[in-house]
Amino acid sequence: MSAASAGGAPGGRSRNFIEVGNSREPLPGKVTMTVPHNAVIVHEQAGAGGFGDPTLRDPALVREDILDGKISEAFARRYYGAVPDPKG
Repeated sequence: MSAASAGGAPGGRSRNFIEVGNSREPLPGKVTMTVPHNAVIVHEQAGAGGFGDPTLRDPALVREDILDGKISEAFARRYYGAVPDPKG
């Protein structure tokens, strides 16, 4: 059974960027280039999409994910349908 057929969302793809000063530009998957001094190469790893209906996740576990910095409150609102009270 796939994650999508069980109610989960598809995973995200990996992406690459180059940051020079205040500018951030996407990079193709394969590139040969000279990287400017003080540039930053950013690689975002592919992520899993989850398994099952996210609205059925235990609110205590969603709260822990927020407190651990794994997800934001905005993410919890969007995908889990609510933000648990941080005081428990």
